[in-house]
Amino acid sequence: MTIVTGCASCSDHSICRADCATVSCHTPAPDSLVDGGITLSVNPEARVYASRHRPGVLEARRGAVVSVPVGISNSGFVSAPMRAVLISPADGSVEVRWSATPLDGRPTEHRTLELLVHTEGFTEVTLSFCLPFDSPDLGGRDRVRLVIRTASPTTLSLPSMPAHDLAS
Repeated sequence: MTIVTGCASCSDHSICRADCATVSCHTPAPDSLVDGGITLSVNPEARVYASRHRPGVLEARRGAVVSVPVGISNSGFVSAPMRAVLISPADGSVEVRWSATPLDGRPTEHRTLELLVHTEGFTEVTLSFCLPFDSPDLGGRDRVRLVIRTASPTTLSLPSMPAHDLAS
């Protein structure tokens, strides 16, 4: 059961269960909105919350585009452009490609985030999603972290991750 705090639609105004009979504007977007990608939730106050479903390592060849599906649950019916801001790494090793097309106000939308990594090995990418008039979330709920493993374009297969002995 998922617990969501801050719901004004429940009797005690402090805790709302995801299976509550009253649907709250703070209820998380369903996992089925996007499978294995990023889900962005825009609440009625036009605050953006980002989450990643099935976290894992994304794999790609160096210089190849990594496409990540993004589902947007827009309970605020916002029709403004959403920005994807690269927080880290700040060294120019990652390029972000994100549509500047404004949201159309529908309850759900689907987009694709494209990342281009110029280095080999593991890269942790932190992105912040925001609307033009929105200030960054102090709790970091507008951010998502991705780990991308890249290999040389001439390498036939990506190197395997080292196995960890869980018994010790």
